[in-house]
Amino acid sequence: MEAPKDIYDFLSIQISKNPELQPMTSSELKALESNIDFWEELSEHVDCMRICDECHLPMIEGFCIDDGRENYCSEECLHSHYSEEEYLDMYKDGEGNSYWTVWWE
Repeated sequence: MEAPKDIYDFLSIQISKNPELQPMTSSELKALESNIDFWEELSEHVDCMRICDECHLPMIEGFCIDDGRENYCSEECLHSHYSEEEYLDMYKDGEGNSYWTVWWE
């Protein structure tokens, strides 16, 4: 799969594949950026999408904490909850249950 231009481009493609979802363009999705209820409902239909637990925006890659108990889209959002040292302790050189991942591949 080719890398999406951005989250909204990716989601508009995913939405078009799901007949139960209204087809929407990238710009229509971007207009819904602050609508947490919409993103949470959409994440029920799109397996490779998560919602950032800090900023509540959609994400297709990011930090997965404690095998998905929490998800953060950026270092800024992650560090609102965990210091770099705390994250590295959870990461455990790639052997822990907290890591950076890409869900859309």
